[in-house]
Amino acid sequence: MTEKEKQVSQTLSSANDVGTAADTEAKKDNFEERLAGLPEKYREEILKQYDMPDVKVTLFGVLRHATWVEILLMVAGTFLSIASGPYSSQNKRQA
Repeated sequence: MTEKEKQVSQTLSSANDVGTAADTEAKKDNFEERLAGLPEKYREEILKQYDMPDVKVTLFGVLRHATWVEILLMVAGTFLSIASGPYSSQNKRQA
């Protein structure tokens, strides 16, 4: 293993360290400093894999992909569960 390969391996293994949220910013800066010694093509590839976009998931965003049959089933299930009323211990069957 060459010296460069050892350096890349060491950089990648130390990038997997998990810490608290308080020092996340410091680790991010440290991570980019460790990548500074890598060749540009490797550095860009690692940064591309490291970058995670913020994803916002909402109920309406998920329902946007539902078919009309799925929406109909959800609406029917909602109204039928409301119509059935709350579960009561008096409704239990006794053995």
